[in-house]
Amino acid sequence: MIQPLLKQDVITEKVRNWILQGKYRPGDRLPTNIELAEFFGVNTRTVAAGLSRLVSEELIERAPKRGTIVRRKIKKITSNCVPLVAMTEGHLYSNIAHVTDALLQREKLFPIVIAPKHFNCSELIQSFFERIALHQQPFGYLIDGEMNIPYSYIIEHAAQFVNSVFIFTYHRKEKIPFAKYVLVDFDAIGVMAAEYFAARGVKNILFPALNEPSYRGPGSSNQELVMHGLARRAAELGINFDEGFFWRLHAGAPLEDLLSAKIRNNEVEAIFCYTDFHVLKTVDILRRNGVASAHLLGNMNTPHAVKYGIPSFDWQVDKVMETAVNMLIGNDLRNDVKISPLIVENDNGIDVFSQNIS
Repeated sequence: MIQPLLKQDVITEKVRNWILQGKYRPGDRLPTNIELAEFFGVNTRTVAAGLSRLVSEELIERAPKRGTIVRRKIKKITSNCVPLVAMTEGHLYSNIAHVTDALLQREKLFPIVIAPKHFNCSELIQSFFERIALHQQPFGYLIDGEMNIPYSYIIEHAAQFVNSVFIFTYHRKEKIPFAKYVLVDFDAIGVMAAEYFAARGVKNILFPALNEPSYRGPGSSNQELVMHGLARRAAELGINFDEGFFWRLHAGAPLEDLLSAKIRNNEVEAIFCYTDFHVLKTVDILRRNGVASAHLLGNMNTPHAVKYGIPSFDWQVDKVMETAVNMLIGNDLRNDVKISPLIVENDNGIDVFSQNIS
């Protein structure tokens, strides 16, 4: 389990990185303990504790009348580990660690996997990065580029992350030049969803969005990326798509109230949901309002979709990871790849509207 760093550990690693990056070179004098205490917002005892480890490593020395002097530049051992910074629990990602391990094993590499509960906290992800790089340079990194990734830390420590591949998502406005990308084509999901419903003759499509309190504007939401593709293609096909319905739910409006209003206006023909579980929640509301059928389409192709016979998008996790590992080891020289999901029909003869959904 990765724990947050102590303040003295933060000082140790920060000063070590200064030396590693050449900010202070052999023979240079470091700032005084008082200056460092002010910089880090701690007392001088904490500074002394943080520097003492670097003294024991013979990286710095205390020189009478001269202060703290850099003795030598630190050299890191390049290891064969590959930190995997992604969610590894839940229906979509539950197999990702196993798949990654199998792919890396062929190259005599091994994954170091962040604890799932830490993946949602930017500070804990940074702590994970700092601890891994303390005495080694990993072979490379595989990172799911969600909003909680500490992008500024990665950019500031480019030498550490020079061999990095972002997988599935990337929620930063600009791409990091030295990184590579194997991302799900969320726009294509929306386009394919519109075409799927059009082939079934529908005239109205609803997208009951999940509420995203952490939304930070355009590009920060996978749902939004899907919605734009769906809205654009639906318009081209002459199908009505209520974007306002999406945004109201995205902002936290109650699904039952808004969907019930759509039912009263006879506007429920086709439903796309970002998760298969949300499809089931939506179907429950439809049933309680007397709707006996509607065209459905889910996402991520979870066991829910298989069990209840719901058509759903398969993100092709295995293909994403195989492409990412090949990029990491240099077998695939591309820098930016988008993987288009596949629609899986899951036609098992079950009518989800007639089932007792639990």
